Amino acid sequence: MTVAVSAKPVGSRSAGAALLLTGMLLAALTEAIASTVPSLGRGDIIGDTYATPDEFAWVDVGYTVLPGLMTS
Repeated sequence: MTVAVSAKPVGSRSAGAALLLTGMLLAALTEAIASTVPSLGRGDIIGDTYATPDEFAWVDVGYTVLPGLMTS
């Protein structure tokens, strides 16, 4: 009885996994920054422009959605 052993390249799978993990980490970091910036400036934006919370929600949506559309 004969046993055949096939060799797989080890480096290609780990490189792909590292790139996937890096991409997911960057996406999570970008989302965290994009959601933090409007919340920090909420009081100043609403107070200076006399905007209602509903009007400020459009700023929040624009800050969250537009970077995703630009990168896709």
